[in-house]
Amino acid sequence: MKRSLQGKAAQIGCAIMLFAMESVLAQGGGSLTVGNLAPVQDALGRNLPGSNGNPDGTAVWIEIREATGGGGIVPPDPATGEGDDVLNPLVRESYMGHDTVGTNPGLFAETFETRLSTNAMYYARAYDAPTPGAAIYYVDSAVFAGPPSFVTSVNVEFGSMLLVETGAADGDTDGDGIPDAMETEMLGTSPSQPDTDGDYYNDFFEATHTDVLNPTEPNIPFEINRAPEYAGGGSRSVSWGANPGLEYRLEFRPAWVDGGGYSNVWSGTAAETNLEIDVQTWVQTNSPKGFFRVVVP
Repeated sequence: MKRSLQGKAAQIGCAIMLFAMESVLAQGGGSLTVGNLAPVQDALGRNLPGSNGNPDGTAVWIEIREATGGGGIVPPDPATGEGDDVLNPLVRESYMGHDTVGTNPGLFAETFETRLSTNAMYYARAYDAPTPGAAIYYVDSAVFAGPPSFVTSVNVEFGSMLLVETGAADGDTDGDGIPDAMETEMLGTSPSQPDTDGDYYNDFFEATHTDVLNPTEPNIPFEINRAPEYAGGGSRSVSWGANPGLEYRLEFRPAWVDGGGYSNVWSGTAAETNLEIDVQTWVQTNSPKGFFRVVVP
């Protein structure tokens, strides 16, 4: 009987030691950094605004929250954009660019001196505005567990942008690559017309080249003005209306090539509103006749 009691005491002692070790893993081990390695981008492929130090107040809002019930995430309040502090308790507020390098990196890093509990689940949420109330979209990371003490950093991986108003993905009615709410509430373009201003550049292309083009005002149409011509010994040329500052490429392929097979004739950035490229050499050395095309890279 005595030996049995001693064995029981040893088991209890072992259980207490294991519990103590778990407690040390949960509470000790130094600081923990939570951040992302892949930039968070909007539907146009632009990194969400942010800057180390948030000097101008344009950096977008980020939160780290606890996920309930082993990973449950509640969407933001559709009216205020606020997260649910009861079901998803707020752990840390941050902003894009915090403790990272460069302007608009799409990255952030938050360091916890008191480590996250190993018995809880967490996630990060980024908005597309400096405050939740001003946001149209938000994006959540995958849920992660509070790591043990030997882990010093957690890389969160964000999913797709969702609408604050619905907690679901936005639609793209006209199929131009820009979500409907971004068109109506941010860009001023039509969600039902892929080329709002009718200048033959679709809205997505113009929205991603706003240094040269405007998606709501017609630019110089993308049309070839004149096919190769020849008269009285003069040279043949191809010309088209161009938007200064935009890149163009003129290509050629022989008539007997079906599909691809285009060769570059000329490429460059337009400096004027009309480009005219001499193609006499190509016409003379490529017989029978072939096809030219103008490409906007």
